[in-house]
Amino acid sequence: MLSRVAPGSRCNATASTKPLRLTCLTSLAASITFTLRATGATTDLASLALSATRGNKFTVMALPSATGVELLAVRDPYNKSVTSNEARLRVVNAAPNAVPFDVYVSTPAADLATETADIASVGYKIVKPETGLDSLAFSAGAYRVRLTPVGSKVAFFNALITVPANGDWLLLALPEVAATPNSVRVLLVRSDDTADATDELVTE
Repeated sequence: MLSRVAPGSRCNATASTKPLRLTCLTSLAASITFTLRATGATTDLASLALSATRGNKFTVMALPSATGVELLAVRDPYNKSVTSNEARLRVVNAAPNAVPFDVYVSTPAADLATETADIASVGYKIVKPETGLDSLAFSAGAYRVRLTPVGSKVAFFNALITVPANGDWLLLALPEVAATPNSVRVLLVRSDDTADATDELVTE
């Protein structure tokens, strides 16, 4: 559960085995603490303090760690024109078994050999575009998302997506078979006005 927060308040969420994306919006500059607890518990699993600044969009993710759970925050300056209907995309590598990877977002039939990575070198627990930068913007439509080891043209993940106008998507690479290098599944998390907040992308 995510509640709207006021300056100095705490924001509690239910623990989960999946990464969580929590987005708080505030019209005022505020000092905010996010706290993750198991349902009904009083012990914090993880906490994170941040200074929310006016005009920015903040996303907090709860990711599994070697010792339990950790929180990761991303600041998006959201420099999007009110007349724009472009979609937005950001990627997180939450798969400890994955090498740093490049992300290609291309037309469905594009030859990967001729493509340039749209997001390069996403290491473990790294968010790209980085916090403080705008998400990758592109037109609504059908695309193919491919992940490759940095500098390689051989994809270890390949999925078709259809992105709506004004879509705001976060893609999280998660371990599929933890002992197998680059065995990942990709969770799509939406923060636009849709009731279907999460989906798993199906690799081909």
